[in-house]
Amino acid sequence: MALWLLLLCLLASALTPALTAPAEVSCLTTAIGAAHVAPSVKQTTSSHAFEPVVARAAPHVDTVQRNVVKVNTTRLRQKIIGFGGAFTESAGRQFAKLDENDKQTLLQLYFGASEESEDGHNYVLGRIAINACDFSGGNYAFDDVDGDEQLVHFDTNVTQDQEFVIPFVRAAQAFLANRGVELRLIASPWSPPAWMKAPNPEKNNTREMTGSADPVGLDTRYSAAWARYVSRWVTAYKALGIPMWAMTVQNEPEFAAPWEANMMTPDFQASFVRDHLGPTMRADHPDLLILAYDHNKDHMVTWADAMFNETSGAKPFVDGIAVHWYTGDYFDHVETTYRKYGDDKLLIASEACNCPGVSHGMQSWFRAEDIAHDVLGDLDHGISAWLDWNLMLNPNGGPNHLGNMCDANVIVDVDHVIPEAHVFARRGNALVLQPSYFFFGHFSRHATGKRAAEVVVDLHLGERAREASEVQNGEKVAMFKCDGGSRERWVYDEVKQNLGLMHTNMCMDVQDEVANGASIQVWECVEGNTHQKFVIESRTTSQSTVPNEVRLRVDGTTKCLDVVDNTMRHGAMLQLWECHEGPNQGFTIEMNAIRSAVDRATSWCVTAGAKAIFDAAAFVDESSGEVAVITLNRGDEPVVFDLLDVTSGRQATQVVGLPHGIQTWLYRPQGVKPPSPPQRTPVFGGGDGNGAIVRPRGGSVALGIIILVGGGMSSLLICGYALRHKPVGSAAYANLPLD
Repeated sequence: MALWLLLLCLLASALTPALTAPAEVSCLTTAIGAAHVAPSVKQTTSSHAFEPVVARAAPHVDTVQRNVVKVNTTRLRQKIIGFGGAFTESAGRQFAKLDENDKQTLLQLYFGASEESEDGHNYVLGRIAINACDFSGGNYAFDDVDGDEQLVHFDTNVTQDQEFVIPFVRAAQAFLANRGVELRLIASPWSPPAWMKAPNPEKNNTREMTGSADPVGLDTRYSAAWARYVSRWVTAYKALGIPMWAMTVQNEPEFAAPWEANMMTPDFQASFVRDHLGPTMRADHPDLLILAYDHNKDHMVTWADAMFNETSGAKPFVDGIAVHWYTGDYFDHVETTYRKYGDDKLLIASEACNCPGVSHGMQSWFRAEDIAHDVLGDLDHGISAWLDWNLMLNPNGGPNHLGNMCDANVIVDVDHVIPEAHVFARRGNALVLQPSYFFFGHFSRHATGKRAAEVVVDLHLGERAREASEVQNGEKVAMFKCDGGSRERWVYDEVKQNLGLMHTNMCMDVQDEVANGASIQVWECVEGNTHQKFVIESRTTSQSTVPNEVRLRVDGTTKCLDVVDNTMRHGAMLQLWECHEGPNQGFTIEMNAIRSAVDRATSWCVTAGAKAIFDAAAFVDESSGEVAVITLNRGDEPVVFDLLDVTSGRQATQVVGLPHGIQTWLYRPQGVKPPSPPQRTPVFGGGDGNGAIVRPRGGSVALGIIILVGGGMSSLLICGYALRHKPVGSAAYANLPLD
């Protein structure tokens, strides 16, 4: 792997001739041994520059289509407020377990300044649940006295939060205060106290914090009392030295969850804000931002329209819309909402996480890619702030009082129960960093405080046709345009009931537990494995017009293979979901290819292993002029592209986007004063807590940096960092060619 990366650098360096005013560039590769850190360094030097784009004469026109990432810094969009995560009770319980050294390490990991430490992620945002959520020790509220509409018995000490939540928040506040930075907190209610809830027919008309009546979970007799309750909670936290910056009206109002929940319709939420919450909060906390919705992006336009139309009466009180990621991309919905309301309303992503449980190996890598793809797409389409869910959890992904275990960027492993073979990176004694921590750092380090810029990604990818025999355990199964390749050829064994990749010993496999939302992967075939047993059933429904349509159901369950979002696109993921008649569970099997019924005009096939999927977003520092371009390649092959600054007309050519890697490219257009030379080599990857790089696993984390080093030619220096999933991995800083 180290040799492969070095060859990439050398090849890239050879593609562009030296200039008369050379800028020194180098390729640094560090090979890491399987059991111990064993660095070996080899450097090469070449000279390149960031040059104007020159039109060629007609006889010499290059007929090869080139991949180009075009950045237009004159078309700036929203300012990025920052990034953060949730101070849940479960996260606070993990913080309480840590010794003082690990507590400081954790605070540095998330809230430290990135320019001061290789581990500082520059978080400035946090989220706190009002009352209990599923990541609490159990149900609780701060006034459980039935009918106490005037809140005489409200616990102004918020005692339940004093043990775990508040100490964690105060530690983060103090850490940021030393940097002269304020922690901006967002409060979100999951459920009112049980006595304020409407009787729930699904629970024998009882009133409970868990679950919700449909379509509205709040007993409307207590609407005013609930608004006062929320205000009293904000006042109580402020009295403890913890002011709120913003609040959401209701967490996930469309979901009658088995944990704390409170359903609302768009019209009801608008009226509740207009008549109760808005006036109360403006009177008691006039500087507090109110964010509506706080649920998945698929319905954000509908909710934004309900809040901001001129007749609802909610518009003067609602400062923005908060969204979650759980139904998929829907970046077009983000863009539509931004174009309609982004001039004076804030859009934030308030929650995302991967579930079920804590992932390891390649699964953790793919989860990191999924999160990064969502962050990048959101920021590129109008989101101004992005918050992860739990800041940290235990090795099981909890505690969660409903058993809804999930992943987190940081796992607290005090007793070292996670086998070292599953640890991507460890800091201090108890902190295990998932790959998602490193992916997320590209955004929190290089987008915070900057303005998003217009990016056009013009790719003509000719990816090598990878064979089915090259697919490895844990690779995702997704939808791609049918190309006749071996990775879309499946054989059904009627006796074993498995779907195997033709001419391999790999089978379609349900990742983790068989449940709604479970991902589909490929894994070595194991006879009798219930996660690999599918029943192919004939499917004739009122919505089906496709001859010979079938569905693929997991044997012994009511869960079927399902195209996420019911939207066909390059790389659309497959999952399990309760069997239904919708087109996203319809397939045909033709010549061993499993084709989707969602879009028959374009042929889409169930495919093992990703093909090239490439995303990019750009951010501009308005004070210095520095531009950060973040690229994500979720494909199996490198993507070679030109990085073109449209405004200055200059470009860096033959830039290499590493496979399954995220990279950040920094540059300053011509005429901007270059920064001071860096005092140290920026390291961005796994470590043992003492600054040494540990054995990496799971793919590549790449941090590319372009820094102006030249004079009149505005030369650029590009650095790349990568970790690869190999017994002998490599970390590389690659200075790629610039024209």
